Amino acid sequence: MFDTVFGLPTHALVVHAVVVLLPLAAIGGLAVVALPRVRDRFGGLVALLAVAVVPAVFVATQSGEKLEVRVSATFGPGAASAREAELMEAHTSIGENLLPWAVVLAVGLVGVLVLARTTRRQDRPGWVRPGGWVASAVVALGALLSLYWVIRIGDAGARAAWSDVAAN
Repeated sequence: MFDTVFGLPTHALVVHAVVVLLPLAAIGGLAVVALPRVRDRFGGLVALLAVAVVPAVFVATQSGEKLEVRVSATFGPGAASAREAELMEAHTSIGENLLPWAVVLAVGLVGVLVLARTTRRQDRPGWVRPGGWVASAVVALGALLSLYWVIRIGDAGARAAWSDVAAN
């Protein structure tokens, strides 16, 4: 199911949505919890983006696993160097760390917006409102760890895909 789309590896297509949209949602989420005007104007859009990117992260993870199997089967165990196999394994193993933090970010943003709508003093940052600091902390944690893992996973993926080209 997550193997190919129009004859191309699904992972190569979907991963670009994750690399662009998740950091955008994370940075937007930090702005939403810190700035009431941003929350009031763009909070719904940022939360929608964060919720929408979760399935993309899931598909990128699953399709990456399929691509790893396909590449290993296509080139055989002796075709790829031990270093290339190690890089690919590192990328796929740490790739599994992103989905939980994308979910935390999305749930936290929805929580911040629900709390903002149900409390009387909406002109204050989320972390000042009663109960809002918990939701704001969840958003901050999800945002920062999503950014961290996107960078780590992207770096490992670039090394796995391009290390042999850069060496030549």
